[in-house]
Amino acid sequence: MTYRSSVLVFLLGSTLSAWFRFDRGALLAGLFVLLVTIIGVFATWLLEARRAPPLVLPAAVNELSSRDHLTPEEERRFASELREDHYKRQLTSWRAVQRQGPASLIGPRAALYYFWSCVIVLVVVPPGVVPAHVLSLVPRFTLVLATIALATLAVAVPLGLRDWKRVLRSLESDEASGGIRLDEPS
Repeated sequence: MTYRSSVLVFLLGSTLSAWFRFDRGALLAGLFVLLVTIIGVFATWLLEARRAPPLVLPAAVNELSSRDHLTPEEERRFASELREDHYKRQLTSWRAVQRQGPASLIGPRAALYYFWSCVIVLVVVPPGVVPAHVLSLVPRFTLVLATIALATLAVAVPLGLRDWKRVLRSLESDEASGGIRLDEPS
């Protein structure tokens, strides 16, 4: 299951549980749907994690880590190699975020915020908060979910844009400085 299908499952589970809660008056059914959604997405994430490639560290790190005792020079070299490997991996991740744009940070954050907001609202807010006669043609759960969605986007979009700009600034400062100094901690 990819990230998008996980988001879709979160959204569908939240919507179905809100429908049970506000239009059917079935709190337990709504909570059961949320529980199944959480378990299902968590299980698929675990299965996806099994398919992840193994972490391969630099040869020097592997060689030094197999020893019981290191000299101060070997400890410095070990730390330097680890910092360099971390820096390269972080740079690769930042470039991927830069290519994908802010939506890559906003989408998952918004889905997660939306889902947990739905959980809180379904547990705390009674169905009578939205009277049945407010908009006769619109189901009550759509009014609740639309409010949650707007609140979620109001939080997720600025935070995603902020984080994306931080990545861009980090890449720009890295290019301007010619990379970080790996011989001393930053």
